[in-house]
Amino acid sequence: MAADRLDEGLKSLKKAGGVSALYLAQLQARSGQAEEAVKALQKQVDQHKNEVLPLAALVTTRWELGQREAAEKSFETLRSISGPLQLDSPVFQRLQPIAKQLGWPDDWRVPSTVADDVGKRPDLDSLGPFRWQPSAAPQWTLPDVEDGQHSLAQFRGRPLVIIFYLGYGCLHCAEQLQAFAPQTEAFAKAGIELIAISTDDMEGLKDSHKGYEKGSFPFPLVSDSDLTVFKAYRAYDDFEKQPLHGTFLIDKQGRVRWQDISYEPFMDHAFLLREAERLLQDGE
Repeated sequence: MAADRLDEGLKSLKKAGGVSALYLAQLQARSGQAEEAVKALQKQVDQHKNEVLPLAALVTTRWELGQREAAEKSFETLRSISGPLQLDSPVFQRLQPIAKQLGWPDDWRVPSTVADDVGKRPDLDSLGPFRWQPSAAPQWTLPDVEDGQHSLAQFRGRPLVIIFYLGYGCLHCAEQLQAFAPQTEAFAKAGIELIAISTDDMEGLKDSHKGYEKGSFPFPLVSDSDLTVFKAYRAYDDFEKQPLHGTFLIDKQGRVRWQDISYEPFMDHAFLLREAERLLQDGE
C-alpha cells in the first residue's frame, strides 16, 4: 500500500485477516473500488446503530469520492448523536474541513437532549447504600415448650446462629440438632449463640426435647408451626408449598452474614464456626 500498489496491498491485507473493516473499506476507496467501499461502510453503519466511528468513516469516504450530498446526509446523522463526542480525537479532526465547507461552526456537535418521558429522577442516595452491606434479618418472636418467648431482638449485640428444622419427625433434622448441640460451648466461646426454629407445634417441640439423649437441650427450640418465619427467611419452597432446612448466621447488628437453605440440613458445624469467626472478625 505504501508503494502505491493498492490492489496488491489490499488483496494481501484481506488475506492476512484481523484488519479493521472500516480501514479496509477506506483502502478500497483509495484503490478505486468506490462502490464496494461505500457498500462496505454502509453495512458497518447498519450493523452498528448509533455508533459514531462507522458514520465518521462513511462521511469522510463519501466526501473524498465526490458524493457530497450523500456525505452531508451521513454527517447530519452523525451530528444527531454527536453530543458526547470529543472533537480533538483524530477521527473527528478529519471531519473539521468538511464541516467548514458545509458552513457549520467549528463545534458542529448537537447537544444531547434528555427525553421528556423518563419521569422524575430519584435522588441516588435514596436508592440504597453506595457500598453493599448485609441485609437485615426479619424480626420474630416465638414460643418455647415452657411458655417462654424468644425473639431476634433479645440477641441484639450478640451474634446468633439460627437453625430452621422440619420438626421431630425429620430424622435428618434430628441428626443436625444432635450434631450442633455438643458444639454449643464452642460457639459460646466465640461469642455466638444458637437457637433452632421448628415447624412443630408445642407437642412436637416436647418430642424434640425427649429425643435428645444427653439431658436438657443446650439451646432454645421454638415453634413456628404456621411457617411465618420460615417464609420470611425464604426457607420455604413456594412451588412445592413445603418448608426447607435453613441455617443462618446473624451478626450482632441483626444482619444476615451467611446462610444455607436446602432440602438437606447443614451439618458441618466446624466449617460454620470457622466461617463465623472469619466473617465476624471485624467486631460485628
